[in-house]
Amino acid sequence: MHQVLLTIAVAQTFFAALILVLGKKEERSRSAALLGGFVFVYGVSFFQELELFSRLSAGAPFLVPLSFFFYFLIGPTFYFYIKDITKGADQPLVRNWPLHIAPIVLGVLFMSAWVMMSEDARQSAISNEFWPIEGPITPFAVSIFLAQMISHIQVFSYLMGSLRLLYEHLSRIRDLFSNLENKTLGWLRLAILALTAIWFTDLVTDIGYIFGWFGRLGEIVFTFGELMLFYFVTICGLRQPTIIVQEQSDATDFGNAKVDIVSVSSEGGHALTHDRPIASAPKSESRTKYAKSALDETHMKRIAEKLEQAMVNDRLFTDSSLTLADLSKNIRTPQNYVSQTLNQQLGLKFYDYIARHRIEAAKAMLSDNKNGSTVLSIALDVGFNSKSTFNAAFKRIVGSTPSQFRQEQHDKT
Repeated sequence: MHQVLLTIAVAQTFFAALILVLGKKEERSRSAALLGGFVFVYGVSFFQELELFSRLSAGAPFLVPLSFFFYFLIGPTFYFYIKDITKGADQPLVRNWPLHIAPIVLGVLFMSAWVMMSEDARQSAISNEFWPIEGPITPFAVSIFLAQMISHIQVFSYLMGSLRLLYEHLSRIRDLFSNLENKTLGWLRLAILALTAIWFTDLVTDIGYIFGWFGRLGEIVFTFGELMLFYFVTICGLRQPTIIVQEQSDATDFGNAKVDIVSVSSEGGHALTHDRPIASAPKSESRTKYAKSALDETHMKRIAEKLEQAMVNDRLFTDSSLTLADLSKNIRTPQNYVSQTLNQQLGLKFYDYIARHRIEAAKAMLSDNKNGSTVLSIALDVGFNSKSTFNAAFKRIVGSTPSQFRQEQHDKT
């Protein structure tokens, strides 16, 4: 049963890797290749289990260090896939090559001791999942043990690095976009949690097999779990659209029009209120980010007034595709100045600032007894792309769902 499951896993992962590499659009060829590479080396890990299970490695000892080499590529391919789809256009994909290559070279060198081991020693290593606890502790056994430890440390380090990239990406897109659908990459955070659980389980089971904690059923369940994760990552990766993250511009003019940072007044419309606080970037982080900026508090107040005018008079927030770049062009102010004003003067990310204006407009519509529009219609009218996103933002800011708020307002009248 286990051998059949491993054979299916190897075939499907290799086929999926081929689809990912060949079936993507041209502008996503590199990220598709990296994800395809991750799926491929993930498949090689299934093949490694299959060769150990079928004793194929006993007749071809070179296969073990070779497949182990591919195991060392699981972390880097996953990490660089995430980095490629989240980095800015001008940022390099790889820095400090030696830092990424060293663990691979070191691990494979240690694992090469497998080829020099006797047949009996190899069979003993296979039965002990390469952990040299039973039998004599030989230099070969220690070498393989070190290779195992390096591989576990390397994978865990890349998983934590990948998680850091995703949280940095989430912070960045909240500064750039007013709607975050298909941009938050939440599925990748779930994949990292699953991979971390698999990493920990693998570490425990490697030791547990030695003491007889797990039998064949445990191996089947573990392989099945890995196969489910492969399906999840592959399907979500195929469905993930391109995320275009434009760097904030430092330009001080827009075409032939000069930037005009002057005081403005806002008339009419709704006032922006703060029902519930929204967590903003830490002040220390904000100060570090804009440490070299020449923008002072007086100018930030003026920009904040211009932003309010654009929201109240032009109702820019109703544009569901509104970005920081669009708002910056509308008020003829550099993006980095707008972002700094939002972060430091108002204490809000761009996404939260626009969401608050959308919610204020929605509250006015929901409070109107003569307005018979559905919650979905109101959500779309004020700039949200879906009812679920609207409900989540409304409850986060107001403290109740739109339907509950409407009922409460109607009960008061």
